[in-house]
Amino acid sequence: MPGTDGVDLMGDMLRIREAPVIFLSAYGREETIARALEAISKFLPP
Repeated sequence: MPGTDGVDLMGDMLRIREAPVIFLSAYGREETIARALEAISKFLPP
């Protein structure tokens, strides 16, 4: 996936269709994990 990553892909998918997401990552960097959580929070009900 040149130019994108799993976090971006997850957001693109959720903009197209509401679906459950299980996000697995081997990243140990807190900023990457925080970015993923922030991205998914945009699609959660208030």
